[in-house]
Amino acid sequence: MVSPTRALKIRRTPSSVIKPGELVDIVELKKLTMNDRRIYNMLIDNAWDTITEDRIHEISKQELGHSKHKSYDRIGESIERLMGAMAKVRINQNGEKAFLRVQLLGPNTEQTRKDGVISYTFSKQLRDIIHDSQIFARLQREVMYQLSSKYSLVLYEMIQKRGNQRFIREQAFEVDELRDILVQPGKLTSWINFRNKALDPAVREVSAMSDFHVSYDVRKQGRKITHVILKWRRKDERAADAAQRELDQPRVGRQARIEGRTEEVVDTADHHIPPLSSGIYERAKELFPRYDVYAVETAWRSWATKKSEPVHNPEGAFLNFFKRYAKENPVGSDRGASIHELRSPQSGKSS
Repeated sequence: MVSPTRALKIRRTPSSVIKPGELVDIVELKKLTMNDRRIYNMLIDNAWDTITEDRIHEISKQELGHSKHKSYDRIGESIERLMGAMAKVRINQNGEKAFLRVQLLGPNTEQTRKDGVISYTFSKQLRDIIHDSQIFARLQREVMYQLSSKYSLVLYEMIQKRGNQRFIREQAFEVDELRDILVQPGKLTSWINFRNKALDPAVREVSAMSDFHVSYDVRKQGRKITHVILKWRRKDERAADAAQRELDQPRVGRQARIEGRTEEVVDTADHHIPPLSSGIYERAKELFPRYDVYAVETAWRSWATKKSEPVHNPEGAFLNFFKRYAKENPVGSDRGASIHELRSPQSGKSS
């Protein structure tokens, strides 16, 4: 049996940050901002090679200045919130699931000049967690800095933590459990508010800008939604290239592009098709429940890019393609279409 790789054995790179898995699915007992979490990731990254040692780590304010706030006073405010934040970290204790309540950041000092240094520490309890961690998230710096909300950043970390598991592509969370991780206990308590203000926007943005297609289903007890089944699937080369193109574009208009509210300017070289909205995926699942929606999407994109004319209405084109595909490729009641079984429709237009 192959023993799990310890997170500390994973080397960081200039383009990525390593974060122990136990520090991803935390429940914030005191609210942190998106910028606080970014700064915390950078503090972990900066200390990584000696993070389990009882020592003082140093980082310059300029190095932490990647945040959208140019004022160095804001960095100090983030450090103070991190020092005052108590998190509930999920751990295993003698084979039993448990919560450890731990301070995210220990005592620290900050030089007052703008180009000064911040010296900081981690508590022994936190160092022990990191020392024993066997799960990690590799966070791409470019994605981490460009996500527009804390909800998206938290979801991105959750997906990156889980995405490298070879045979697991989904996980069920109780609604309250997922809300506590994405938002904070006691916030957005109704399902509608949680879904509309936090979950759906985060799923759309992370799916558009990361290495994974992200979606979810719900589980009900009567009329009450009790669980969210979070799903992820690594993108193929074409979809990954589309995500990189979105990262390369200006932030202005990004939300509209992600939600499909604007017409995409088509690159005539490859007829770039923007990411579909989560709503169109849900609609496709309703219309074609026996099919692998994402596999059909891959086939549609491959087919559409070979056409001589651009796709002006991607979501309508995708559903039209799906209708013809389902008619020409019927599936049995006990199985869905896989990517290896797909054949593109032989006739009709999709745009």
